[in-house]
Amino acid sequence: MPCDFRTIRAGAFELPTDGDTDITIEFPAPGIDAERQAVLMYRARNVCDPLNRPARIGVSLNGKALFEQSVTDPTDHSFHEVLDTKILRPTGNELTLIRKSDTGTVHLADLVLIYSI
Repeated sequence: MPCDFRTIRAGAFELPTDGDTDITIEFPAPGIDAERQAVLMYRARNVCDPLNRPARIGVSLNGKALFEQSVTDPTDHSFHEVLDTKILRPTGNELTLIRKSDTGTVHLADLVLIYSI
């Protein structure tokens, strides 16, 4: 099964803590076989909460809620999520990352998608 990957966002960034607390990133997945599952990978850590209370993020793709993740540790951790079929498309994908808690600051890095072609 041939695969390809897409770097959705390289490097580190933080989800906003005031006002609009989400980020939407548009990206293509050229040649994707939408009948097969894909894998979303990323790094995350919780910063700026002296009490180590969990920060929570929600992730949606093309309007479909995928998962919520609690991030409790100030060190980087790697996460991956297997995505259902028929969510991705060759162009115009929108990944939305939403801050779901009032505690901590979510620091994300290196969002990568692996998919079948």
